[in-house]
Amino acid sequence: MTTRPSFWVFIFTFFVIFPASASERIYVIGYVSHPGVKSFYKEVVQEAYERLGLRVQFVEVSGERGLILLNEGLLDASTLRVESVLAPYKNIIAVQPPIAEANVNLYCRIQMICNENVLSDATKTVVTTRRLISVLMEARSDLVIKASTLRVEDLNRVIQLVSKGRYDYAIIASGTQEIPAFTTQGVNHVNLVKGRAVHALYKQHSALADAISTSIQQVLKERQSLQ
Repeated sequence: MTTRPSFWVFIFTFFVIFPASASERIYVIGYVSHPGVKSFYKEVVQEAYERLGLRVQFVEVSGERGLILLNEGLLDASTLRVESVLAPYKNIIAVQPPIAEANVNLYCRIQMICNENVLSDATKTVVTTRRLISVLMEARSDLVIKASTLRVEDLNRVIQLVSKGRYDYAIIASGTQEIPAFTTQGVNHVNLVKGRAVHALYKQHSALADAISTSIQQVLKERQSLQ
């Protein structure tokens, strides 16, 4: 009569024979389709994780949806987020210190006057993302916004609409990285809010926060020294 090995013997054998299985986790990191994020910060975060031996996979998400997915644990992290937008999300950790500026700017096509008065003009239309207009109103209660706002999910769509001349004004969060399509066309901008941007983690990964922060700061320092 043969006896079947116990369940625990099976589990022990599995992890002895396949020890890497426990360390093969892939961290899914969301990113917003912003030129500065795609061309710089996404690479910084990827290198920082890989230096820690962590495997990563990046997924492009819209601003608001990406926050919801991260808060629900369907993403492990977010590449770069305006710190102030994270407050309502109890399951998201802002990794300190910040890694970029997060300025909310009003962008205007070259032939247009560019100042805050645009926002109080009911004859104007400004294109932006759904979440960002809320951030602006929370940060600048003194602003009177009478202009119409076209709110879309995809930041890249905002840039396209202005670049192609469909709209003359846009509100976009941007750091020190330029927006190439706007720079080429001479699009002007005025700052509305100065803020900070951070890497963000799902709370389950809080134990990794310090190590990830240190690694990101090191990668940033090295890359900035080469510029």
